[in-house]
Amino acid sequence: MRYWSFLFGFLSYSLAAQSWLPSGLPGDALNLQRVWSNATEDTIYCAGAVKIDTAQWFTNNPVLRYTNGQWDTLGAFNNIIWTFAHFQDTLFVGGDFTTVEGMPVDKMACFANGSWHPCGSFSNRVRTLKVLGGELYAVGAFVVADGDTCFGIARRSSGQWIPVGDLQPASFSTLNDVELFNGNIIISGAIRVLPGNRLAQFDGTTWSSVGQGVVGTLSGPLCLNSFQGSLYIGGQIRTSEGNAGENVMRWDGSAFHPIGDGIRQVLGTSSTATVTSLVEHDGLLYAGGGYFFVDSMPANGLATWDGTQWCVLPGDLMTEANGIWSMAFYQDSLFVATIGDTLGGQFINKAAKSAGILSSDTCGTPVGVYETSHGNWGAVPYPNPCTDYLTIPHTPRVGWFTLTDVWGRELELIEVQDASD
Repeated sequence: MRYWSFLFGFLSYSLAAQSWLPSGLPGDALNLQRVWSNATEDTIYCAGAVKIDTAQWFTNNPVLRYTNGQWDTLGAFNNIIWTFAHFQDTLFVGGDFTTVEGMPVDKMACFANGSWHPCGSFSNRVRTLKVLGGELYAVGAFVVADGDTCFGIARRSSGQWIPVGDLQPASFSTLNDVELFNGNIIISGAIRVLPGNRLAQFDGTTWSSVGQGVVGTLSGPLCLNSFQGSLYIGGQIRTSEGNAGENVMRWDGSAFHPIGDGIRQVLGTSSTATVTSLVEHDGLLYAGGGYFFVDSMPANGLATWDGTQWCVLPGDLMTEANGIWSMAFYQDSLFVATIGDTLGGQFINKAAKSAGILSSDTCGTPVGVYETSHGNWGAVPYPNPCTDYLTIPHTPRVGWFTLTDVWGRELELIEVQDASD
């Protein structure tokens, strides 16, 4: 038997470097909780816990703003910033903080006409702000907003925060996201509205469960997005605990459905993969988080769904950057907040941007050397995963090898004329 060896030369590293660039985020990002885009201003906002010119980040934690290729800072907060929304010519900022620029605030502050001011009082964290149907909603861990009991969700009305219906959950600790679907307000988080769990809906009059919700002691929803007539739910969601999809699923108004084979950490198992962000852009739903497989394909924390098919996007956002926590588009560039500090061998300060439009031709079927399957004659390549070299035992007298990169793009077709050569 003759063994044929050839230089495999992983291209994922160099391609990742071409596909992703450091965002140029100033300061020292300790963690980033949110990246958010304001299309009306053509601006990206980013924040969490960032150290700027001080030994203690919580004395001068800013909102970071990106416009026309430049970053600047807004405000100085004394705790973590979680979320943003632009509503009625005002930037709303929510989080854990109690001061901005030394001014007392209560988990919420507003920036308008060049200055900061209080805009409501919340008993605990404000995690997510969203404008839905022309109304501004806040969700989080608070039980009281502007003096009214509201169990994690409030709506802005006439300069005040008011409860959304008469929400009386069987249990509650926090809400993670809010979305509008089929005319109903949908909330997700650690809440139980009987008979379901972790998902609830408000039809303008009453609150009710969304089917069975997300079930199981190890499962929970983190993010919501209405896309192509369905509500998509991402998070840590296990089929082994009775849920329809693995870490992502959709609700059509009457039933839950899987999205292909789902998103996984390890193939064939219900493991601790996480979908942290679902963003729609140009007819695609982008799913970011911490995972290594989507629909059985090798992936690195970022993939798209077009309604019928998953596609994997380039860049090692898992091994290097430890996954995506939040993401948003600025024009056609995707900005991501990551857990780690490097991507493509470059320091990114926990924030990277795509070098233009991301694209992939790896869609729908598993590719690459992650499989233990073999060629038609039973040759098993090794080592698997390979290093700089890949060896294929060869027995037929004539054969072909197709060399592809990790996204399935054909690099070279190699002919073997005779095993005795």
